[in-house]
Amino acid sequence: MVPEKIDALITSLTTDYKKADVDKKERAALDYALKLTKAPGDIMQTDVETLRCHGFNDRAIHDICAVTARLLSIRYRKRPATKQVVP
Repeated sequence: MVPEKIDALITSLTTDYKKADVDKKERAALDYALKLTKAPGDIMQTDVETLRCHGFNDRAIHDICAVTARLLSIRYRKRPATKQVVP
């Protein structure tokens, strides 16, 4: 992939991944990662089955979860510090 296309893909993924030029399998992974980020308690077995229908095995699903968790932890650490109020 040429650098211009890579830049365009990165831009579309960061602004609205649903409009990005990705295949159905990649879209399923992104949908799952977003749900895992926004509403982890809403993840159901059907979400995992959707990933399996797109060809993901248990290891790949684990990797999606691990990468999502890692990115969230990085984002959490980069947020502005808040002052702790001691009574």
